[in-house]
Amino acid sequence: MAAISITATAVIPGAGAVLSTRAAVEAIAAGKAVYLDEATGLVGLYKADSATAATRKLHGICVAGAGAANQRCVIQTAGQVTMNAVLTKGRVFVGGATAAGDVAPTADIVTGWYAAILGIALSTTVLLLSISNSDVAAS
Repeated sequence: MAAISITATAVIPGAGAVLSTRAAVEAIAAGKAVYLDEATGLVGLYKADSATAATRKLHGICVAGAGAANQRCVIQTAGQVTMNAVLTKGRVFVGGATAAGDVAPTADIVTGWYAAILGIALSTTVLLLSISNSDVAAS
């Protein structure tokens, strides 16, 4: 399997969405997984195999992107999020590491990834966010 290909314009907060607006450390497209730098309050692209603890703590998914550093983006941390038909119903999805901000199925987790659950697919288009960070590297 591989990281799923999310169309930014298809990402829409759904039922029970918990949203916040944050400035970004970089350009972030809708549909990308993000971390929150608690020291600065900025969000950046999450990467499951990052050597930096702060950047591998999954915070949510960007639902309205930032075009450049210091621009605001909207982050969803709970509830349902709709996206293009890229999910497999009933599967668990995690923050990925192939590229920063990826969302991937659990089957993609390899040695060295710090497993962080993003959510469970309710259908081929709806992900129920249920973020859980382990800070444990897969072996």
